[in-house]
Amino acid sequence: MKLVERKNIDSEKWDAAVSASQTENIFMYSGYVEVVSPGWSALISGNYKTILPVPFTKKLKVRQFYQAQFTREYDVLGDDFTIKQACEYLSENFSSVHFRNGEKGILKGGKKRTHQLLNLQSDFTKNYSTNAKRILKKSSAYRAERSDNPEILITLFKVHVAHKIETLSKKRCGHSGATHEQTDLNQPGVNSFL
Repeated sequence: MKLVERKNIDSEKWDAAVSASQTENIFMYSGYVEVVSPGWSALISGNYKTILPVPFTKKLKVRQFYQAQFTREYDVLGDDFTIKQACEYLSENFSSVHFRNGEKGILKGGKKRTHQLLNLQSDFTKNYSTNAKRILKKSSAYRAERSDNPEILITLFKVHVAHKIETLSKKRCGHSGATHEQTDLNQPGVNSFL
């Protein structure tokens, strides 16, 4: 395994490895990682047989491996090295390692996290709570439209979510400080996603 800088990562091979993985993780595609962590690196072995994205920050020459925002977790895809081996390697190259993963006890003080998976082939709606059924009924008054305009989603994020994330700077997301009440939600296309 070796640490490879972003400029030397072959995006096609990387994305092919993610796609071929038994646990395909959308947060690990090169385009996604690039957006949430520009300049990321990766641990790679063989010809992209085993991979792990390594988003990091560098402040005052101190490198820190961190969990990029808007990603649930990163896993090692492949079997040439384990997540524990990756963490040991990264601990030698980074002053701190902070990220989420399904394994317990990898990092000192780490906690095991469980994620829910839904089998969409079964009828799970019969187990909905009364409140969930009410919300679904209420939402049926709205319709979703497909749009290739990313500004619609970005506007919704800025208005409804960005201000709730302490670690997301206003400068980085371009948040103007507008709130739900100050924003005209009757703009064409905006209501179609509410």
